Amino acid sequence: MRSDLFTDCLTSARGELQTHFGQECFERWLADITVLPSDEGHVRLGVANRFLQEWIESRYLDGIKEVLEGQAGRELDLDIAIDPVLFRKQREEQKRLFSSGGAVEVSPARRIRAPAWGGRGSARETGARRGEGCELENFVQGESNRLACRAALEAACSPGVFYNPLFIWGGSGVGKTHLLRGIESAAEAGLKTRCINSERFFNHFAASIQDGSIDKFRRLYRSLDLLLIDDIQDLSTKKKTQIELLYTMDHLVNARRQVVVTSSRGPRDLDELSPSLRGRFLSGLVARIKPADYKMKCKIIRHHWIRLGSRRGGGDREARGELDSKILELLVHGIHGGVHELLGAVLQLDVHARVLGRPLDVAEARRVLADRIGGSRAGPSMDKIKQVAADYFNLPVMEFSSSSRLRPVAFARQVAIYLVRRFTRMSFSEIGRNFGNRNHTTVRCAVGKIAGLLEANDPMVCTPVYAIIDRLED
Repeated sequence: MRSDLFTDCLTSARGELQTHFGQECFERWLADITVLPSDEGHVRLGVANRFLQEWIESRYLDGIKEVLEGQAGRELDLDIAIDPVLFRKQREEQKRLFSSGGAVEVSPARRIRAPAWGGRGSARETGARRGEGCELENFVQGESNRLACRAALEAACSPGVFYNPLFIWGGSGVGKTHLLRGIESAAEAGLKTRCINSERFFNHFAASIQDGSIDKFRRLYRSLDLLLIDDIQDLSTKKKTQIELLYTMDHLVNARRQVVVTSSRGPRDLDELSPSLRGRFLSGLVARIKPADYKMKCKIIRHHWIRLGSRRGGGDREARGELDSKILELLVHGIHGGVHELLGAVLQLDVHARVLGRPLDVAEARRVLADRIGGSRAGPSMDKIKQVAADYFNLPVMEFSSSSRLRPVAFARQVAIYLVRRFTRMSFSEIGRNFGNRNHTTVRCAVGKIAGLLEANDPMVCTPVYAIIDRLED
């Protein structure tokens, strides 16, 4: 079937696709699909990027095929590829976003329709000052956060169109608040935005009930174009606030206004929140930011060092020099308190280098950071790691020292061994003695196996390992 003929077929099928998947789903994921040239008897649909390609293939392709085969009256060989035209258009929009400092053109339907909001902290200029330094272009990307970063950019460029609601979660210091502020900073200047944490939302809601201004509260929040809420898990004991937030989210999402929420845990692990609220979170895109690994920490340190240098004059920047590779290793392995402490350590080195007017060597860096390295939060103990891992796998701790070779037990034991090696300074032999007198080689193999599967992003390994790490960091 020729592409022009199938384009007509797809056009006529759009109404049926909306009925099949629902209006909201169609508008969010399928409305911009195109038809690409392909061989006779083969149909190739086009989308703007690889994320959309994989998302639609995994969730909607069978339904699309069913609808289009009904239109064509025969079986179709159907697949999805990236449309170069849509890809270039999206890239141009992203470049325009960054080159213009966050102001991008949006359709008239997306522009603010309500009177300007003059509430405290609502002015666009105030939001920009709050988000200074948290722009999306300053967010360091890597494997651990690529999905969340891409989704945040899409939410800023086209609020309410693609990922709504957008739920970003991860442990402390992984960049959730940075992304939230980045979305606020990058959103089009005419849009009405509100970026707050859940505690402030609760306080505002409670005050509106006490002073009888609940209608004003609802008009305020339900007229927003962008609602950004940080640390949603803090609403766990506030049932009435959860109900109000659910109604507010429903109103905004149905009006194609953007909602972005962050949390320290995924929606399914927020047992204290109502099933309806968790279900609303799961109806959109859930993007996890995993803890920074070695490569990611190196990128963050280098990026922050360059940014600190760019804020000063050329002479100052040259005097402090480049960051020595040995100092980089000292920072990565010596600071254990997360990314926030890592950035603080980089700032401290930067200040000392400027005061001295020359680059620091590793011995000087070690003296400068002595309080941070010596006083950094100690990592979890071996006993705590074993207990948390045992709780996660629903096993007695003693199973880690048993001779059982059952696959679930053996796998849980390997994960626990890997985490002990990662978070403590124990040698392979010491770890082996605490896991049923296993020898050095067995422990080394277990650590190597889990590390290799993590590097390969094996979901069967990544899921439990990162879940246990999150619990250890809580």
